[in-house]
Amino acid sequence: MLNVKELAGWCRRSAIMLNAGLDILTVLEREAGKYAHGGGIQVSSAAGATNTPGNTESFVPETTTSDTVASPLLVPPVLDVGSDFDDELDPRDYRESVRRRMAVWREKMAKVPRKPPVFLYSNMQKLSAYALGRVRNGASLHEAFSDVGGHFPKLFVPMVAVAERSGSLGETFAELARYYDFQLKLKREFWSMMQYPLFVLGSAVVIIFLFILIMGAIGQNPRLFGITFVGVGGAFKFLAYCGGIVALCMTIYYVFKHFFTAGNNLLHFVLNVLPRIGKAMRCFAMARFTWALRFTTKTGMDVNDAVALGFEVAAYAPINIHRDKVLEQLEHGVSLYEAFSETHGFPREFLMYVQTGEQSGELPETLGKLSDEYTEQTRFIMKQLSVIFYFIVFSVVVAVMVSFIFAVGERYFGTINDALNNPMGNP
Repeated sequence: MLNVKELAGWCRRSAIMLNAGLDILTVLEREAGKYAHGGGIQVSSAAGATNTPGNTESFVPETTTSDTVASPLLVPPVLDVGSDFDDELDPRDYRESVRRRMAVWREKMAKVPRKPPVFLYSNMQKLSAYALGRVRNGASLHEAFSDVGGHFPKLFVPMVAVAERSGSLGETFAELARYYDFQLKLKREFWSMMQYPLFVLGSAVVIIFLFILIMGAIGQNPRLFGITFVGVGGAFKFLAYCGGIVALCMTIYYVFKHFFTAGNNLLHFVLNVLPRIGKAMRCFAMARFTWALRFTTKTGMDVNDAVALGFEVAAYAPINIHRDKVLEQLEHGVSLYEAFSETHGFPREFLMYVQTGEQSGELPETLGKLSDEYTEQTRFIMKQLSVIFYFIVFSVVVAVMVSFIFAVGERYFGTINDALNNPMGNP
């Protein structure tokens, strides 16, 4: 998957160039950079002669003297497989047959740009070079990006298709750039709010690590959750436990999110029932859903396709479970308000805005205002969650330190009590 920041910059630059009157080929050439000429397209060559994908001239080998043996690879390029292999070849001359077949294969591969693999990181320069080769060969921009659709977010490729049909590529890329910038802004705000709680948590781990070291140096072995930590080895054992817990949580989250759709949906439903976290996730999903619905209806996309794409962009299981029912209602010709109302799964304010937008004929503008409201609600809840998380972390740290203090105090006062009860040290 492409870096969202890189994709936002590409959309912004492309929108500026398209709105300035440049054609899409020029935009792709400038964005491809060093990959624009030969880097993104496989070019076949034979004995020093280069054949570009559009070159159909016959190959004429250089004349050689009697002392020079012509290279066996100097075979005329075969553009059509059928006519060249009708003649019966000498079975003993299998090498010539293989060379001719390789020449055919190279000619065909030269006409098709090399597709960047999805499982490797590819930047927009390489993808632009691939799209440039496909567009030069007569494909549309949507077809070129569809071939490498696994690199892009779900919204990007369908929006390119709609923009090409409506002739508004520049406006679409500008809107996509604003959307991806909005996503980046929310992500930065979230991590900026979580910096202090995470700093407190990291400080707590370091303090407990040093505490175990000090206790081990004076001959004390503190216990935490029933586990005894002895000296230097115990301190590093504590760090290993903390790292293992973090790695396990991240692995489970990544596996559920990217490899198991059912597991990802189950995770959404579990988080949805949590008091504040569920509300934050619902607001953020509804913000994405209303934004996509606003943009798709604004570009003139079919309402069924627009709603289906909105559900894909929302990517939230408690909302997506109503997808089939909404689309089924729309197939019967009902309005958006009636289709969403029949599910009984959408917020009341969302239904009111949709009804108002349909009645006034300004549905895109109304949905845009609703998307902004959901975004503000998400930010407010995220601030609350950061404060709650800070107090949870602080409480855990205090509880752990108090337990350590009581453990040390118990051993200390136990030693004093034993000395008072048995001053002579009798067994």
